[in-house]
Amino acid sequence: MHVVRMYERPRQLCGLPPFTSIQTCTPYPSRRRWLVPVLVALALLVAVNGLAAGQSLFGSLSGTVTDAQGGVLPGATVTLTDQSTRTAQTTVTNEQGVFVFAAVAASTYSVKIELQSFNSWEATDIAIRLGERRQVTGIQLTVGTLSETVSVVSRPEIAPTDSGEKSARLTSEQIQNIPMVGRSTAELLKLLPGMTPRSGGTNNAPAFSGEIIGINGNGEGGQQSAVGNFSGNGSRVDALDIVVDGAHASDPGCNCATSVNPNPDMVGEFKVLQSNFGAEHAKGPVTIDVVSKGGGRDFHGMGYYYLRDYRLNSNDWFLNSISKVDGAENKPKNQFGYPGFNIGGPLLIPGTDFNKNRDKVFFFTGYEYYRQRLDTGTLRSWVPTEAMRNGDFRDTASFANLGNAYSAAVPNNLVNGVIPANQIDPNAQQLMGLFPLPNVDPALAQGYNYAQNVELDQNMHQWLTRVDVNVTDNTRIFARYNLQAEEQNFPVGLWWRNANQVPYPTEVTAPNRSHSSTVSLTHIFSPTFTSESTFATTFIDFPNQFRDPSKVSRAALGYNVPGIYGNNGLDQIPSMTGWDNGPTLLNPGGFDPVLFATKWLISGAQNVTKVAGAHTLKIGGYYEWVNNSQPGNGDSNGRLIPAPWANGTTGNYFSDLLTGTLAEYGEQSPNIVRDMAYHIFEGYVQDSWKVSSRLTVDLGLRLSHLGAWYERNGVGMAVWDPALYNASAPATEFPGITWTARDGSVPTSGVDIQPVFLAPRVGFAYDLSGSGGTLLRGGYGIFNFHDAQGPYSGLIDLPYGVTFTNTFNVPLSQVSNVDPNVNPTIGGTIQRDDEDQPRTQSWSLTVQQRLPWRFNLETAYVGSKSDRLLNSGLENINYVPYGAMLNDPTGDPNQYRPLPQYGGLNVVRHNQYQNYNSLQALLSRQTSKFSMTASYTFSKALGIRGGGQGAVVIPPGDPRDFAYGILGYDRTHVFNIGYSWLLPDVENSALMNAILGGWQLTGVSTYISGAPLQPLASPGGANFGLAGTDASGNTISSQSYSGSPDMAVMPLLTCDPTTGLSGDQILNPACFTLPAPGQLGTYIFPSNVRGPGYINNDFAVFKNFNLGGVKRFQFRASFTNVFNHPQRALFDANNLKLQYTNGVLDNPNFGILPQNNKYGRRIIQFAFKYYF
Repeated sequence: MHVVRMYERPRQLCGLPPFTSIQTCTPYPSRRRWLVPVLVALALLVAVNGLAAGQSLFGSLSGTVTDAQGGVLPGATVTLTDQSTRTAQTTVTNEQGVFVFAAVAASTYSVKIELQSFNSWEATDIAIRLGERRQVTGIQLTVGTLSETVSVVSRPEIAPTDSGEKSARLTSEQIQNIPMVGRSTAELLKLLPGMTPRSGGTNNAPAFSGEIIGINGNGEGGQQSAVGNFSGNGSRVDALDIVVDGAHASDPGCNCATSVNPNPDMVGEFKVLQSNFGAEHAKGPVTIDVVSKGGGRDFHGMGYYYLRDYRLNSNDWFLNSISKVDGAENKPKNQFGYPGFNIGGPLLIPGTDFNKNRDKVFFFTGYEYYRQRLDTGTLRSWVPTEAMRNGDFRDTASFANLGNAYSAAVPNNLVNGVIPANQIDPNAQQLMGLFPLPNVDPALAQGYNYAQNVELDQNMHQWLTRVDVNVTDNTRIFARYNLQAEEQNFPVGLWWRNANQVPYPTEVTAPNRSHSSTVSLTHIFSPTFTSESTFATTFIDFPNQFRDPSKVSRAALGYNVPGIYGNNGLDQIPSMTGWDNGPTLLNPGGFDPVLFATKWLISGAQNVTKVAGAHTLKIGGYYEWVNNSQPGNGDSNGRLIPAPWANGTTGNYFSDLLTGTLAEYGEQSPNIVRDMAYHIFEGYVQDSWKVSSRLTVDLGLRLSHLGAWYERNGVGMAVWDPALYNASAPATEFPGITWTARDGSVPTSGVDIQPVFLAPRVGFAYDLSGSGGTLLRGGYGIFNFHDAQGPYSGLIDLPYGVTFTNTFNVPLSQVSNVDPNVNPTIGGTIQRDDEDQPRTQSWSLTVQQRLPWRFNLETAYVGSKSDRLLNSGLENINYVPYGAMLNDPTGDPNQYRPLPQYGGLNVVRHNQYQNYNSLQALLSRQTSKFSMTASYTFSKALGIRGGGQGAVVIPPGDPRDFAYGILGYDRTHVFNIGYSWLLPDVENSALMNAILGGWQLTGVSTYISGAPLQPLASPGGANFGLAGTDASGNTISSQSYSGSPDMAVMPLLTCDPTTGLSGDQILNPACFTLPAPGQLGTYIFPSNVRGPGYINNDFAVFKNFNLGGVKRFQFRASFTNVFNHPQRALFDANNLKLQYTNGVLDNPNFGILPQNNKYGRRIIQFAFKYYF
């Protein structure tokens, strides 16, 4: 099958194809282009008295006032006073004796109630949290005079009794008293029930540990943001969102990362909306909601320095195991220092009377510098010796112990142990010289001859400022600005890392930055009518470039292979990988010279609250414009893949590479700028109905138009429309595919999205005891949310003429002769009638019981069902049907595809689903002396694998039968406990108290049960890398066994592989057998096929020195993994690789948890803090 060149190459990186008349394009979005959404939002602001972010910055407080006999008392004056700023709000009780303060900022308050002929009533220390509805219970006025007051001093925190939402929160005080290894409050998500950390693989360690903080969540040293690395109540990890002071703060390219770091010394409150919360909230199904600290009537602040240094830490277990001198040579020299300060109080202008009463303007500002000398973690691979690079393989002992059969084999093209000089490809030799040299004995390092922790700097600074203005008693303004800037370096690979990858010849460096701002206006028109308004913007910039381009320059290195598309105008060397068969040295194309990514998130909405009798009504609207602009990162520089199945293979990775013997070579035409955006328009109505003093019912409905991602230059995105397909049309016409520039009736998004998505919400809270001691709450809600840009970015490629050519068994010296017009692969398409966005239905039923000694116990059933999810991993609709090539396993697969004009054809659709059921328990106690939070989750997450939920192969039938199973983040048991104990002071002796008093012990302990191995197996994949030869000596291939190159050969399970174990086995190899050709294997392994659990204990000791009043100095010593407990892991892919020789499993290590394969170290952190 031949396909001629589709279109001329784009004229510039962001240029448009010549078939369109549109001639404007900019690599960075111009001000004019993002100004339009800003003006739209401001126009709505004027129209509805201002715009407010969809996540409300305020909570509410209500209560019912009665006399001693229980009769309601209308007309009572209720004054709510902020104990920090001394500002007050006043209202009166209605005919039912009910009062409501509808817009209350997170703080601690006192309430005073006055009515003629009755004693006054007052309560203090009532904490109002972010977005929380609280009720003051037990308000009874006794007959008397206003001059007499009945006081309830230091009133215990009231559990919310009038909301059915499932949520959890941490106050600033709690955050300060829990040990953290890093500088993000989101690290504490692990303490909350239902929040399951995503692991980085079968080792089961949380992908985000908190050690490293970055604006871009994908970096070295592990994931650098909690967003994108936690599953909330069984939802996909990209369904977790974050809002900071009303500003949307995640990266829309991946729905991950955090552009505004919730710094633990700058956060006033950290709340997680987990299930069935109200319609007034724009984000979901699980949302982190953060409010920054604010200033008060008095000046308060702190200065601090946090320090971590490699000399204090133990060494990683694996590095110790391969060190010749115990821990000395391979101990990464990482260092972390975090100096910072913050101050808040009334804004005063010396020499003037401005704000002299300290009741009008308040400020808070904080700054921190993040000095981060980190390491990549242990890179492990197989690399060629100096002699091999020159063709000398005589020292067979140097590679005989390599734990990879392809790298350890003696080449078959040797003459007296040496490759003849005329067989060495000089261009391949230049590339091979870029691999690092061996540095460890493979006999001591699980078969690797290269193990290295590369050290690098990633420094950042953060500045946050907040101002609160009381314009009048009824009008208040809130403003917040956050700046972050960092230099992020990638010595191995940009954004992600592949198996067995080694450092790139030059690192990628990125001077990243983010700006986020919020302005909010609250106006109380009357005691029963309140308006809350906010406008927010977030800007993110990731400009990535090579630090020393000459080190990867084709010209400088003397690499003279133009490639399939003639170098694409790029000077960058191609990538090299053997995937799991050899080392990887890889970076994508797109550096021309900057592979940038710029993002805008501009939002606004309106919340209006009206109290009418027993009803508290909220009505509002929401608008958001999101833009993500960045070049593609396809392999425009080319990609070399040696493999043991290549024609003419020498049997050895290094020998094949040196001679230019390739199994595959792939290259893409030039990358283009993918400038994309979407709009959201929403409205909602919410009613909190106080049915009785004990029962509150919430009813709400959110109406959403979640606009699809659209291409901003008018060319459009590729659309698959079966009605347009013509089986007899030539491939050059791309039958069945269209886009805007080809057909003006096709929108630039490719699809007509559903006009309105409905999201009803219902909840209730019933006070069984009448005093808040026993509560029953529950509810149900639908949450529609937006896809990330990533899955849609490739849909732009075909309209711009971008293609990818993959060729097989062509020597490196001949790849430039490959015709890119023959069998090119096109980018993805979207189904023409796909009008959906992801949806989650969530529900919960919670019993909350107040226990003795101020303990509180919550026990809940929480469930969810998500559907209309993207079919990531299952997009190909043009796969070769199962069994089609059994009689022709070496034939051309394209002759067996349903659509003969195409190879694989990826079509994006919203047709996947998953579900979650759990028992969640939370035991907590919050007092000044001893506090603790213990959570336990027993759960199961099931669904169609794909979309980051686990390894998936194209099924031979209904995905429900072949791809539905335990998801990658399923953990049966998750237990966490955090505690803080302030030891008693020594009485009557200032000296002894200075020594023995002021001590505080805190800690966090975690247990996570084992991760499911099949979804997370890497690099082997869902079939555990099944390969080798069968009983007849024939190579096991997908064509010969599945009859399709698109369908992996799945092993046949004949028994429960977790039975009949001995020693360190976790899987019984006798249960895995080869299927017969054409026989279906076992596509979904049992849910008990899991790896080892994860256990960690952190501990800290604080010493407080009181300096008078609120002034104090604090010293902290924190110990992460205090017991230096090594975690056992299946790092070595060979332990999960089904390698057969003549039909017999030929891997003695399969299913064994190695004794010498462990990781982990104790990390010590010191902190010095001065509070005033």
